[in-house]
Amino acid sequence: MTQGRLQSLGRLAPKPATWQAWARTGMAIAAAVAIAGLSPAPAAAQAPNSDAFWATFTQPVAGAPQVIGGYSNGCLFGAQPIPLEGPGHVVIRTQRNRYWGHPRLVAFVEWLGQQAAQEQLGLLMVADAAQPRGGPISGHASHELGLDIDIWLQLLPSRAALSEAARAEPQEVSFVDEAAGQVRQDLWTPAHTRLYQLAASYPGVARIFAHPAIKAQLCRTAGPDRAWLARVRPWYGHTGHMHVRLDCPDDSPACQNQTPVAADDGCGAEVASWLVEVARPPSPVVAAAGPPPPLPAGCAGVMGR
Repeated sequence: MTQGRLQSLGRLAPKPATWQAWARTGMAIAAAVAIAGLSPAPAAAQAPNSDAFWATFTQPVAGAPQVIGGYSNGCLFGAQPIPLEGPGHVVIRTQRNRYWGHPRLVAFVEWLGQQAAQEQLGLLMVADAAQPRGGPISGHASHELGLDIDIWLQLLPSRAALSEAARAEPQEVSFVDEAAGQVRQDLWTPAHTRLYQLAASYPGVARIFAHPAIKAQLCRTAGPDRAWLARVRPWYGHTGHMHVRLDCPDDSPACQNQTPVAADDGCGAEVASWLVEVARPPSPVVAAAGPPPPLPAGCAGVMGR
């Protein structure tokens, strides 16, 4: 793995041992708050970078939408819920309460579902967006601003094909044969290529994370319109869903954008190097995780309401 990717992974990838420590702290805080019947205390007393603590907020902060911080270290004012069902989409695992986002994200999900319905691509299963106030969220290295959304690649024929039990605990299917380093051709269809094209072409989409084998498949099947491919970025995992990330909205001056993607479609040496990278066996040496960074000062206002 190159030094640059190591640095990127250090910023973006999950750190399970650290998350376990944060979770223990957060659960203790949440229990104390519940027993005492108190509202959350000021940020300085809360160990705010605990995903378990942020999961205790069941409702957003009312008011004008505003995103604070970076995709992996921030929070959200004025979140709105993604409609649990709509034309072309259904939210899954609703009991997790992770269907909140900035209004721009809600608009994107509704638009993509409508496009999928119009083009008869299939019903989209919408998974994790953000928690009601953003913040650290278990199982993810980002999803903290209400600008990220996971959409599964399993395209349903209709809403009737998803029982309530399956909606609550669905099983994600990998579309990648990782041993062979390629997409499973028994699962991939032209509808999947079209879905990535639609999502990546939407104004305000910063990037879409995809397994390198999926990126390679898109490079082969994109057709003459290839401008959107630059926004599909190869990354670890992401074998059964697309992870869409939006740019910072204009109403949020404290939001920190990532560096824009390069203009090149990434279908040459870049995707080839990533296919080699993900084929490497994992290193037996795991670097010790440091303490989580402090959340932006503006997030104290999200916690204290």
